[in-house]
Amino acid sequence: MGAGQAGPGRSHARWWSAGAALSREVNEAFAGFERLGSRAALYNDLATDLANGYLSVASHRLNNVMKVLTIITAINMPELHNPHGYYVIMGFMAALGMLLLGAFRLWRWI
Repeated sequence: MGAGQAGPGRSHARWWSAGAALSREVNEAFAGFERLGSRAALYNDLATDLANGYLSVASHRLNNVMKVLTIITAINMPELHNPHGYYVIMGFMAALGMLLLGAFRLWRWI
């Protein structure tokens, strides 16, 4: 063989070297995608924990508001002081509901 020609062993070694380099790059890419996947799972867990924390705080605030409203309602129960207080309050709530329904229809909200 001449000086510029490669023998059968050199050609095989070149292919082996290219295959090993490609295999190394594929393994590095796979490892990178594994890290990316684990980081995405970490951020997903973090976002879920933040959302659950926010819902817990909102629920706690709502419970405090409901506690205050319950106390105010229990103190100001009109049917305890007036024999017709229950019917007066129910009539007032019905009139207010009808007034709001009329206003919403006038403003074309419903």
